[in-house]
Amino acid sequence: MNYRQKRPSINSFGLLIAGIVALCLTMPLVPHALADGLGYDGLPPQELCGLCHGLNGISATSKFPKLAGQKASYIEKQLRDFLNRQRGNDGGQMASIVTEIEPEQFAEAARYFQKQPAPKPDLESLAELSKADVAIARNLITTGRSSDGIPACSSCHEASDAKPAYAPHLTAQHRRYLAKQLIDFKSGNRTNDKTNTMPAIAKKLSDREIEILAAYYAGQPRGGG
Repeated sequence: MNYRQKRPSINSFGLLIAGIVALCLTMPLVPHALADGLGYDGLPPQELCGLCHGLNGISATSKFPKLAGQKASYIEKQLRDFLNRQRGNDGGQMASIVTEIEPEQFAEAARYFQKQPAPKPDLESLAELSKADVAIARNLITTGRSSDGIPACSSCHEASDAKPAYAPHLTAQHRRYLAKQLIDFKSGNRTNDKTNTMPAIAKKLSDREIEILAAYYAGQPRGGG
């Protein structure tokens, strides 16, 4: 009887070689990642932030806020709050990633994003609002609601960086991000406003008002700062 071993086909050899090449290419990366935490050692702070927020500060998804044209003082405060565990986010991504940046680099990263051209307003979100919705938003922003002790949003969220460091630009931000932050303040999931201004205001806003404000602000141009 003939017991000759069956020879592998050319296709089998091709798959084998491809697998070996892929393994060789990935192996050098593994020790570096394990040795340096997330593997971002030496990466400029703005490039590290840019992995999620976009190097131009305009993120592709509402999970990550747009940082372009944002107040440097606000960005720096948030980085320190994440580092000090005074602010958390879903999954703890920021609390982890911020440890890859030296604290003395926070101001550098913040200034970089403040200088980036501001994002364009989301006109589609604005167009979804009715005239009545727009009136509600404008009233809350410019006047507030004295009967509930709600001050005008514009009294803190102004263009100048000299105004409250804890009050960011809301204009041209992701609609869903804005709504989530207000909901988190309202529910107590976000607690890093030590003045307690935002939690107190958010608790007095209805869910519909939150949606209206988020859509309206998303559709407004971001100026100054």
